[in-house]
Amino acid sequence: MLKHLMNRFSRTLYVQIWPDNIQLLDLTSGDIFSDEPVLVVEQSNGKPLVTFGQAARLRAKPDSQVLSPFTHPRTLLADFAAAEKLLQLLVKRISGKAWFTPPPFVIIHPMAKTEGGLTMIEARAFRELALGAGAHDTLLYQGPPLSAENFDLQALKQTNPDWRKI
Repeated sequence: MLKHLMNRFSRTLYVQIWPDNIQLLDLTSGDIFSDEPVLVVEQSNGKPLVTFGQAARLRAKPDSQVLSPFTHPRTLLADFAAAEKLLQLLVKRISGKAWFTPPPFVIIHPMAKTEGGLTMIEARAFRELALGAGAHDTLLYQGPPLSAENFDLQALKQTNPDWRKI
């Protein structure tokens, strides 16, 4: 019963990933967030401070660590832990600062390095990435870009019958 209520009130986020850009579209509200997919890790009072995006990279101190989790010559997902943290921060950013927000349903759409299709390892990694970032469920999508106007979750689930098995 509680899971049904949470699913009913949760957002659906559509995440497009390129090596040099990540875009989140909140299909519930129509909000869009797009930025460079980088994490900047620096020490602040002995604790790591993690920020993201192009602005954070431009403000980074010389001793900061700049991570690009979607930059690798052979595959889109290069650094799982950094990608998971980046997606967590982005989901929080687009979800707003409400006291309680149910976990979103996340559609992951790799936009590069998918020639020949994704391996089962890549598919599972993207699913685990979304779940680790706070999604209550996820769907890996490969196809033409979606928009809020042409979005139909039930149709997507029907055309991707193995979406829960990955």
